[in-house]
Amino acid sequence: MATNDDHLRHEARASNNMLADGNEQVDFTPLRWLRRITTFLAHYKIETHGIAPIARDERLETRWYQMFFVWFSANMNILTFSTGTAGPAFFSLGVTFFGYRFLHWYESVAWIPNVVAFIVMLALGYPHLHANQSTPVPAPTVASVLSFASTLAASMLSWCTMTPDYGVYHSPAPSSTRIFFYTYLGFFTASITAHTLGAAFAAAAPTVSAWDVGFQDSTSVGGLVYSVLAPVGGFGKLLTVLVALSIPSACAPSMYTFSTSSMAIAGWFALVPRWVYILVSEAILIPVAIVGAKTFYTTFVDILSVIGYWSAAFAAIVLIEHILFRRASFSEEAYPIATWNSAKLLPSGVPAVLAFFCAFGTLIPFMSQAWYVGPVAEDGSGDCGIYVGFVVAAITYAVFRAVEVRITRPKEGAKEREPEDGLKH
Repeated sequence: MATNDDHLRHEARASNNMLADGNEQVDFTPLRWLRRITTFLAHYKIETHGIAPIARDERLETRWYQMFFVWFSANMNILTFSTGTAGPAFFSLGVTFFGYRFLHWYESVAWIPNVVAFIVMLALGYPHLHANQSTPVPAPTVASVLSFASTLAASMLSWCTMTPDYGVYHSPAPSSTRIFFYTYLGFFTASITAHTLGAAFAAAAPTVSAWDVGFQDSTSVGGLVYSVLAPVGGFGKLLTVLVALSIPSACAPSMYTFSTSSMAIAGWFALVPRWVYILVSEAILIPVAIVGAKTFYTTFVDILSVIGYWSAAFAAIVLIEHILFRRASFSEEAYPIATWNSAKLLPSGVPAVLAFFCAFGTLIPFMSQAWYVGPVAEDGSGDCGIYVGFVVAAITYAVFRAVEVRITRPKEGAKEREPEDGLKH
């Protein structure tokens, strides 16, 4: 008698066959040309794989330390919007266009110029940083601490939507604990270093006239970097250029995930090759980079927490699903890969949508932004929207998902009994 897993796999295979048949029928001229271009690109080892799961016997990459460097490089980075990112935008296109393996190679080396630049900045700026320690400053308020912590949390949580995309070709042989520590240490070491250095130099800039001029009233990170490195002449200019050109280490993962996420929206989106979405993301990024060379930095800072609001809700939903409803297991039983593109075999997603809207509606009074301050934040709490959104999303998703499971479980049980009933007759 067939088990429930066999039944799920049979359903998934049937769904895959239907999708394949549908793809063969949709064979008009644009898709034919896209397939020909894709075949041509594959000949030159450019990644052309879409969103279908990678077969276990094809996951042969054993350089698991890449899980560290991909996030270390992405966070050991200075987003110098005020010095212009149109040039780095083109480099991001090259990194993401060639695909997964090239992206991992690039991230393994992209951190080097940034680390060298940080070391030189510390060597040159240490006297001023040390002197700034004795500068009197007002005591921080609870609201300011919470708001700053929210900004830092937002900068980290925004990565949670894309981290799973960068281990799909790696061998599943190592333990999940090992992969976790590679990934966590990549985020932790880079973000702590970059955030600490950024805070130190920004705080000292008003006391050093050359730095303050370059910083342009806290609007030009690139100007501040160049001002600190200026005493070493041409070498400082070279480091500034290299730091600017390493920005793709932060942009490339976002662009790559944009392509795979776009393909996952609906079945017909998956008919369009991944490299087309890379070009679309580049078409969006370049105009933003051109505008950002003059005005984007301030806007970027203003909206960073907004990105964190929805990322916090997303993270809470994923964690609750994994811990409560998948029993914190990464096994095939907890996550049956065979059902990946069969909507009727997957959760509906309705609890996630409802929990997201509940979280976002609840956190609005706790927001504190340049363009809006909620009533609770006005009373002196600071920006607590991220924390509230996370908690509310976690609680509401647990409730809504439990209701969904209770409703759908009898239907699943009926499907399991169908073969037995057939044998009795």
